[in-house]
Amino acid sequence: MNCVLFLRSFMVFTIIFCCQSARAQYYILGRGLDDYEVPHAFATAELRGEGIFKQQTCTELGVFRFEDLKSGSYELVYITPYGIRRKKIELRGSIDVTLHISRNIAIDEISVVAKRAGDNEPVTHQNISGEVLKSKNAGQDMPYLLEGTPSLIVTSDAGHGIGYTGLRIRGTDPTRINVTLNGIPVNDAESHNVFWVDLPDIASSTTNVQIQRGIGWSQAGVGDLGGGIHLNTLAFHYEPYLGAELGAGSFNTQRVSLSGGSGLIKGRFTFDGRGSYIRSDGFIDRAESELFSGYASLGYHHDMSNVRFIYAIGDELTYQSWNGVPEQYVFTDDRRTFNTAGIEKGILTPHDNEVDDYRQTYYQLHYDQTITPFARWTNAVHYTKGKGFFEQYKADQQLADYGLDSLTSDLVRQRWLDNDFYGFISTLQIGSPSARYLVLGGGWNRYEGDHFGNVISTEQGELFTPHNYYFNSSDKRDWNIFGRTNIKITDAFNSTVDLQARWVRYTFEGPGANGALTDQEVKHRFFNPKFGLHYTLSDAWTIYGLTGLMNKEPNRDDYVESTPLSRPSSEQLWDNELGIKYGGKNFAAEIVGYYMSYKDQLVLSGRLNDVGAYTRVNVDQSYRTGIETTFSNSSVTDLIFSGSLTLSQNRIKQYDEYIDNWDTGMQEIIHHENTQIAFSPNISGNLQAAYTLFSKSTHNFTFQLTGKYVGEQNVDNTSNPASLLDEYFVMDGGITWKWKTLWAKDFRLSLFVKNIFDHQYESNGWIYRFRSAGYDPTPDDPYAAREDGNLYHLKGYFPQAGIHLFATAAVTF
Repeated sequence: MNCVLFLRSFMVFTIIFCCQSARAQYYILGRGLDDYEVPHAFATAELRGEGIFKQQTCTELGVFRFEDLKSGSYELVYITPYGIRRKKIELRGSIDVTLHISRNIAIDEISVVAKRAGDNEPVTHQNISGEVLKSKNAGQDMPYLLEGTPSLIVTSDAGHGIGYTGLRIRGTDPTRINVTLNGIPVNDAESHNVFWVDLPDIASSTTNVQIQRGIGWSQAGVGDLGGGIHLNTLAFHYEPYLGAELGAGSFNTQRVSLSGGSGLIKGRFTFDGRGSYIRSDGFIDRAESELFSGYASLGYHHDMSNVRFIYAIGDELTYQSWNGVPEQYVFTDDRRTFNTAGIEKGILTPHDNEVDDYRQTYYQLHYDQTITPFARWTNAVHYTKGKGFFEQYKADQQLADYGLDSLTSDLVRQRWLDNDFYGFISTLQIGSPSARYLVLGGGWNRYEGDHFGNVISTEQGELFTPHNYYFNSSDKRDWNIFGRTNIKITDAFNSTVDLQARWVRYTFEGPGANGALTDQEVKHRFFNPKFGLHYTLSDAWTIYGLTGLMNKEPNRDDYVESTPLSRPSSEQLWDNELGIKYGGKNFAAEIVGYYMSYKDQLVLSGRLNDVGAYTRVNVDQSYRTGIETTFSNSSVTDLIFSGSLTLSQNRIKQYDEYIDNWDTGMQEIIHHENTQIAFSPNISGNLQAAYTLFSKSTHNFTFQLTGKYVGEQNVDNTSNPASLLDEYFVMDGGITWKWKTLWAKDFRLSLFVKNIFDHQYESNGWIYRFRSAGYDPTPDDPYAAREDGNLYHLKGYFPQAGIHLFATAAVTF
């Protein structure tokens, strides 16, 4: 009897215990949706509790499920590209959870959304992902990684894309192309130029780039008078990683890049960093470059806010090669790479430190706050420090001109820049870029620059203390406010209005009305309106149009090398764009027609002004008009074929050329009509093919071919045959092998072959024309050539390298 009672009691206890144990095993089933109930596909979900950490990738429907949980306190973290949501859970039973995260701005685009154009907005643009940049990156400057996009032409002083490089968009020069880094201006506030050599290997830290052709949306910085390039480095990695890249190539090129990141720590903190070293001898003689680059990003991510601190530094030491190769040498194989920099000391013993030595450091603090699901406020403060010099050996100098003594002597001088650029930008966005939205923003920037020169040695020896022979300072302040709204007329038809006001005040030392140096101030007030339309014809077809005005102030040289009587006016561009896009499953294409009309465009004419300087002058009417076509085809398995073609006319309606007469000391005027704008070929294009030979889950092998064509272009605005650069076609190739292993997330080997057919060509040049009846300079000056009778010119070319190679090995853990 007692045995039976014991067995019954044991069974009851066992059943109760099992039931209690079963009730202690719970689950959390959840999903993440946006404000329109659309799921966040493949988001990351994390669950944290005492002694527990679980993580999983959500389904395409944004669903996650954590099982086998005990009662207790948990923190649920849901991570999407648009934000992070946290939810405290006191688990006492299985529950269902729904989290809402707005899609109006992605985390990695905070502070850049107001400057970039969306895919359904009426701005002619192209986006390039960071992965594409990295696949092409062999240490060359950013312009060469952007090559292949429509109407973009690159050039390199050293001949191979490392060191001083430049680009043009639709013929527009770098001083009129607005470049930003996370929404912060990069263009030098005085020269308006962008020195990509000061941002070496920035591509390794870039999330994506948008290239705008024509005018784009309002933003801080120098106005885009024909194009914009906007770099975004604000993304971060959710998982910890460590990466290394080693590269080597022709001209003794070497590259080392190390990177790493913490991943998302406790759902809130991230750190990413990179350091790079690049060196190369260059194709041109002595055009060596030694480049150091560093990048660090520290982030804090809360449910409704994100804070990101960015630090980037570029340090370059580059032997000068900006003189170009003399015309008498450039077509001779044994002198095609001749560099005249430093040879004032001697052709056989050029000055060994004829270098440009400069360091630029960027500090940025970005703050992004979600106010409501449909309103986001982004702010950024920034500071850029630049300091450096270029050194020159100068022969037979009058030392009195340097404030020394009355002797004539060779000397070595350094010309320094020491500048500070700082300010803030702020933007409020209400609504979503894919629907109705309103953007209100503005910013303030200030540039303070010191310009000075030092003599460091003469024939008598090195000076114990460098002798300062000039010093002046400048101060530039820039305010702007803007507003942009998208008005949805119908479900398929919407319009965009963008209005910007900008104020500029610039103080500097320059010649006054009597020619004496004095402190001066100029002010500008600009109003830049834009209006666009976008119409969705069908799921595949869209059409858009944009018209607008952009104004831009002259640069520093225009001011300090003129008097108030000869000072040029600001420039104005009226841009009109009309485009049609097709986007199918395997084929995409776009055709864009544009007409860019300039008022008072600034150009070089050879004219000497009232202080004896060859400064730019305003030409009343000029224009660029053309058609751009782009396409991409992936209908053949494993093959992607793409390309672009630009046909254009780029003209100055009336233009006066000024030619020095060396015999009389006067200038002659030659009147031209309907001349070609310098560096603006009538035709350019490219073709690209990428074929994946085999692709598996663990590895793939890709072969790429790229061809680029650039038609004839003039190096001045005269349309004179003497100023022509010949057309050229260059083909590049590459192979990439990627695979995943047990010991690494990714391993990549790449080999790039540039200029496969070893074509000789020149991508840039300069010319100076003059008359001389009493003296023939051609025997004495290799830059000189006779045109006709007593008409001569000096001309320099920038030849580019023949066939050359770059190889890269990269690993990520």
